[in-house]
Amino acid sequence: MIQRIMMVLACIFSGSLTLAAAQIRIEWSSARVETGQMVSFSIMVPGLTRPTGVSLALRQTNQDWEIAGGGNAGITLGDSGVSGQVQCFAVTDSLFPGLVIRWTDSGQSRTLVTPPVWFFVSAPETDLAAQPPVRGLRGPVEDAFPWLLVLGLLILVALVVASLMIMRRRKRGLVLPGIEEIPDPWELARKRLEILRSNMPHDAEGIKEHIFLLSETLKQYLSGRSGLHLVEQTSEEVVRACRGLAWAGDAMSTELKAWLVRGDMAKFARQIPSYEEFETFSSQLETWLELAESGWKRCCLNGEAET
Repeated sequence: MIQRIMMVLACIFSGSLTLAAAQIRIEWSSARVETGQMVSFSIMVPGLTRPTGVSLALRQTNQDWEIAGGGNAGITLGDSGVSGQVQCFAVTDSLFPGLVIRWTDSGQSRTLVTPPVWFFVSAPETDLAAQPPVRGLRGPVEDAFPWLLVLGLLILVALVVASLMIMRRRKRGLVLPGIEEIPDPWELARKRLEILRSNMPHDAEGIKEHIFLLSETLKQYLSGRSGLHLVEQTSEEVVRACRGLAWAGDAMSTELKAWLVRGDMAKFARQIPSYEEFETFSSQLETWLELAESGWKRCCLNGEAET
């Protein structure tokens, strides 16, 4: 755990030094954020005049953060930089992985990778009056011994120990292949589904992560077969794009919409399905992908027959 923390700190420090050396400045609107809240950022790049082909993405896939506006649609270009917003879905303090910005300047392709940023995350405002965490902490006035201080230190130690135990129990996220490792969309989807099937979760947090990875797998497959960039798009945009595909159609698009809506409820509204419901949820997606692949192959054969 300590080694991981040191690696994160080293990454943030080295990234900040690199940007400072290039005179690039990154400003965030706040280091504190509530779950579901937007955080604004501005990236000032010296000498940035008329950039073209600007694209924005997360440094790595992360279920706790999303770029507002669906990626490139959320970018605002200024005289000397780029600004936008990211949305937080974490429920505890979270490490934002950083951004990858690509653009073309004077005919040359350029890439900027920002370092990770630590955010203090709090829950939306709630009424805690019914169960205060600590009540009536008073030491005897006549006693000079600092009982209040000792009690506070004991509570602090207990909280630190509890946090360490929770972090040790937390399962490390699955690492799935991407389009760089497996270019064929169907083979990529099959491999990712095989890994997910062999690591079925049994707790609510694991089920939520699996649903996120299943949704990402679906969008990667559709992106590869359609030639559209759908990974960063919303569920509504993915369904709309699917309706325009000759090998999908309205019936499959309607089934896809029902699946994506159920996944969004788990991701954003935290309506996590039971394990049995999740098994059915996963099987429905695998069946849908198999039908989609069959339809795509049939459409290709019909096209060859006509020519």
